Amino acid sequence: MRKIHQMSIFFIIGIFVSSCENFQDLDVPNYNNPNRAQVFSNTEDFPTLISGAYNAWWNHLMGASPQFALLPASETMGTGFGSWGANPFYAIPREAIPNTQGDPVLIPQASWWYGLYQAVPTVNDILNELVVGGQRVEIGNEDHTTSMMAHSYLLQGILFGHLAMLYDKTFLMDEETDIQNYEFDFTEYQALMDFAIERVDKAIAICDTATFTDPIEMMPGVIFNNALLARFANSMGARMLAYNARTGQQTQNTDWSKILLYAQGGINEDFLVGVEDGWRGLVIERDPWGYHQLVMDWKWVWVHQRLINMMAPDDPNAAFPWPFGVSSLGEVSSPDQRFDAYFEFNEKIRWASSASSKGYHIMTHYSFKRFRDLYNQGVGFVNFYTKEENEFYKAEAYLRMNQNLEEATAIINSTRVDKGDLEPARTSESVEELKEKLFYERLVENLMTFPLGSYFDRRRIDIEDMGLYQGTVRHLPIPAQELNLHGYALYTFGGIENEM
Repeated sequence: MRKIHQMSIFFIIGIFVSSCENFQDLDVPNYNNPNRAQVFSNTEDFPTLISGAYNAWWNHLMGASPQFALLPASETMGTGFGSWGANPFYAIPREAIPNTQGDPVLIPQASWWYGLYQAVPTVNDILNELVVGGQRVEIGNEDHTTSMMAHSYLLQGILFGHLAMLYDKTFLMDEETDIQNYEFDFTEYQALMDFAIERVDKAIAICDTATFTDPIEMMPGVIFNNALLARFANSMGARMLAYNARTGQQTQNTDWSKILLYAQGGINEDFLVGVEDGWRGLVIERDPWGYHQLVMDWKWVWVHQRLINMMAPDDPNAAFPWPFGVSSLGEVSSPDQRFDAYFEFNEKIRWASSASSKGYHIMTHYSFKRFRDLYNQGVGFVNFYTKEENEFYKAEAYLRMNQNLEEATAIINSTRVDKGDLEPARTSESVEELKEKLFYERLVENLMTFPLGSYFDRRRIDIEDMGLYQGTVRHLPIPAQELNLHGYALYTFGGIENEM
């Protein structure tokens, strides 16, 4: 049992946000931390505090790290750069990823850990006030207590759900946790996801029995009412349950009947979040344009040659693996009409000179242009969760439960044929063949909406030759600075037989 008195993980987070480089200062109280009673005495501020929690969650999901490392590791987007500690994640052969002290902005496993935990104390404290303390949230003549409770439960779910998706284990705390005497023992990712799903279900239950409209935008361009929040919560439940699987076998053992129920209650149009300052992606407290670096034509992250080959398997210019010693290939012709709509050929590969030392697996001519206009102009909306993604969960559930194959096939063809102009999937095909076509659609259509979706899909695929490269990490270890703080032994993942 490990306890830290006079400080908590939340004090740690506060110090990280203010001075990330100063790890020697971690083991002291944060005397700048405002008195909790003062912060939460005015319940009229709860909507703004909740919006801030969404902001912390959103920015780290859309930031450059660990996305910059795990996208190349998933072989959907590629890079020849080593920024944000990315190189060890996609080196061939795969190796154990470093887990050492240092600037957490440059350590991929630190960003989500400290970024998502920033929001946990706010959410827990609000729930403590509402559920344990019986406080009301009254703004003007309107009572927003119910909506704030629903948001808080949902945020607990999606914060810990995403920590479960990415890490092997974490620290779990809720609105009734005594922080001053908290024992820093671990909760494994599967138990953590159980907690997260239970909290999502609490939020849905509130939304299904109450009527409300939020007094402010919780995310740019998003004012929730109970119906929209219920749909969003259902879709997040479907995504988190599916993406929590580390292997194809775990995917097969997932509760697909529950995922189907979530998807059936999920969004029925694209869930869009506005692009504005403060909502552009973040790596802890630095690099606040992270998502732009991933999708704009800044030459940071391009489309991986493995994905190019998947979409044009018969074109020699789409050869995969990239031929050893070859410095360039020509333009690719794909039967999929989305190829030229989503990707752009670049004759010069910016990092080609690094291929001789890093390996030719880093080579690719194609950048991602599908959302470039949005980010070049700096206005508009991010397609964070598309209607197609929600429909894909329905299709996958039908295929895995061997039911409604006609509807599953129709969902596949809604993008495969209508967007790609490819030969339609047919119900006469085997379930395995239909699943392969479905995962093809997921890898193409979901690319760079929720950036790490490609990585989570690759690791859970149970179709031969569509999964992660052998030895790729299947989840991240707890950052070294956190392990050292609590007296735990250092460990890491990566390399054959040490993937998880």
